[in-house]
Amino acid sequence: MKILLNEKFKKDTTEYRIIELVNENPEIFKDKTINQIADLLFVNASSVSRAVIRMGYKSYKDFRDNILYKVEEIKDIKHLDHYDKIEELINNFKFQNKFAIDETLNNINPAEIDLIIDEITSGKTIYLYGIGFSEYMCNQLNKYFRDMKINSYNLENFYDALKVFSQYKKEDVQDSIWIIISKTLTTKEICFIQDELKARNIDIILITSSSKSEYYKNAKHKILLKTMHKDDDFYSLNSKISLLVITNLLIDSISNRLGLNKKEAVISFAETSKSWKQYNYKFNK
Repeated sequence: MKILLNEKFKKDTTEYRIIELVNENPEIFKDKTINQIADLLFVNASSVSRAVIRMGYKSYKDFRDNILYKVEEIKDIKHLDHYDKIEELINNFKFQNKFAIDETLNNINPAEIDLIIDEITSGKTIYLYGIGFSEYMCNQLNKYFRDMKINSYNLENFYDALKVFSQYKKEDVQDSIWIIISKTLTTKEICFIQDELKARNIDIILITSSSKSEYYKNAKHKILLKTMHKDDDFYSLNSKISLLVITNLLIDSISNRLGLNKKEAVISFAETSKSWKQYNYKFNK
């Protein structure tokens, strides 16, 4: 940021050179005397004194005090800009994650969730697979499933998945279902596993934000995670927020299902979703 403008003075004048020095390093005037400034400019002190008077100041001291005052003013402005940027980041964070939560919930079909809960609570063996943060969420789901006496296994890496495939028998096909969590559905491991499951006619519950993928279209059951644009700075984070919401809804809905009779179970997901929306509304007021 320029402190002084030099358009009025020619480049070979002392005034121009003083202004250049001010704009390059204004704080140098805090510690240096007029003689030291003159030495830097290869002129004498009287030339500096006359130059600042021609620039409109009463004296060198008046010039120096004015420059240092402007330096502090600029620091204050930058300090305020810093807080403005933090506030802007906070507002962006709130908006984009609220968008991810609202759009994910609005996009959910309660009937589809009930079918997924039917599959998970049907007595089949559940295999969960994800990479990175998705694997962490698979691990959390598996812990809750185990607590609810659901026969589930979290496959912590690709080789665990290969091991399951190597031990599969024909009768296992009808008695198992896979939950795959993947934001993009593009990694080689994810693609291989889905191709292998399709070849063996094993059902998949897919949780992803990639709605245009053929894997998404072909999955028996699917839940779409809604996020802001992929190029957005918050994309990675708000996709995790969406996944946390879905994971909580699944856990709560399954817990309700297992604790309710069949007649009451039909509305379990709808009630859980409604409770979350009401809580989210109050939280963001």
